[in-house]
Parts: sequence; structure tokens; C-alpha cells
Amino acid sequence: MLLFYRQWIIGAASFVITLCLVPLLVTSEIHQARQCDGKLKIIQFNIFYENPDINQLINYLMQNPADLVIMQELSPNVGDKLHSLDDLYPFYFGGQQNLGYPSNQMILSKYPLEPVTIYHTPDGQEVVRALWQVNEGEAITLMTAHPPSPRNENLWQRRNALIRTIEMLTERYPSEEMLVVGDFNISAASPGFSELFEHFQSMPVATWPTSIKGLPIPEFTMIGIDHLWLKSTSMLRQICHRQSMSEPDGSDHRLVETVVGY
Repeated sequence: MLLFYRQWIIGAASFVITLCLVPLLVTSEIHQARQCDGKLKIIQFNIFYENPDINQLINYLMQNPADLVIMQELSPNVGDKLHSLDDLYPFYFGGQQNLGYPSNQMILSKYPLEPVTIYHTPDGQEVVRALWQVNEGEAITLMTAHPPSPRNENLWQRRNALIRTIEMLTERYPSEEMLVVGDFNISAASPGFSELFEHFQSMPVATWPTSIKGLPIPEFTMIGIDHLWLKSTSMLRQICHRQSMSEPDGSDHRLVETVVGY
């Protein structure tokens, strides 16, 4: 009887904890708008340095073309392979002579990316800032970055400092159309997440981790750390749809597709 009572208490406690965590969970797909004209499709992916099958990613980008692709944790060797997609994505950042891949990032685009500047922080981190010219006379300011994973106090401080720096840059150099994209290594369930990038839209989806010690984990246990923020005051764009994909695999992150439109 005592054993049964203990098991009942443990089960009840687990149920209560689960209920408390439900509001913090993010799903893999969110639709926000029934109407979505003038669509722009954006792909972002933390490739993972040890990804064993980059060809799978290349095939995915060929079969599911986007208007903009932001990749992180990218090695020079992988960057070279991605140039096989130059016909699909004639404009790119990363891999140019004397440039390399700042913060191991690469951007592919169907539309011009110019000018592009790199902001260097005092502690050696980098923010890429580009003007994404989606139509004649219509441009979106794009900022990409990859703050470090907060595995210790120093990295926690560096992550927070870089996020604050990007917020400062959006305020110091504002534009009516802005995108901030990247693996920010901060969970959408973290205290204060909703206060980041005031006046920007966001739509967190579950992206990480896809596995633990090589074992796949259920989608509902994943958290959202690969983010996209949008501000659109002149064109009134909105995030219409966002989804993390189970393929291509090979990374501990999921690839994320975002559609923005009117």
C-alpha cells in the first residue's frame, strides 16, 4: 500500500510538472496568416561541423529553392561545395578571397546582397549586415550572427553581449525593413526572450537538439534556438509560416523554413 501511494505521488507530481512545462513548449510548425502575398522564402540551417552528408543539403536546396539561405557552422570545404548552387543562388556572401567565412557563416541569395559589412566586437565576435535587394527600390536590412552556446559563465556573458550588440545595431542604424537571423543559442522559453528586439515579430519553432549521444529524441522535447526576427513598417510584411524540417539530417539542429509576405 505504501509503495502504491509513493508511486501515485510520483505520477501526480510528474503530471503537474508536465502541465507547467506545456506553455514553454514550441512546435515544429506555425501558420499565422491565411493570406500571404509577395512571398519570400528564407532557409536557415546550423549545418554542424561534423555533418557527414553535405550532399543531402545540396540536393535539398536544389529541390526546395528559397530566396535566401543562411548557414552557420560551415567549414571552408563545405562552402566550396555549395558553389555548385551558383546558378540557383547567383549572389552570395562568404568564401570570397581575403574574406573567408566570418563566424563560419555563408549566405546564398537569389537577389543582390550589397553592400555587406562586418561588425567586429571587442571580444572577437562578428555580425554580418547586408542590404538584401529583393526588388528594385525595395531592400531589407539583414543581420546574421551566431552567439556562442552558454556552456560556462564566460560564454554565457559573451552570448548575451553579442545579442545586446545586435539590438544596439538595429537601433543605431534603423531601417523600415529588417531581418535578424541565426542560431542565437537562447531558448524561446528563456526569461526575457519575448523582450528581445522590440517592435520585431518572431515565431519560434522547435529546432534543437535532434539527438542526444546519437539517439534521436522526440520532437516535443526540442527547444527553439534558431531564430528569425522581422520588422516591416513600410511594406507591412509579416511572418506567414515557419517550420522546422526533419530533413536534411546530419546536424544536431533542424533546418528551418520561414515564409514572409503581406
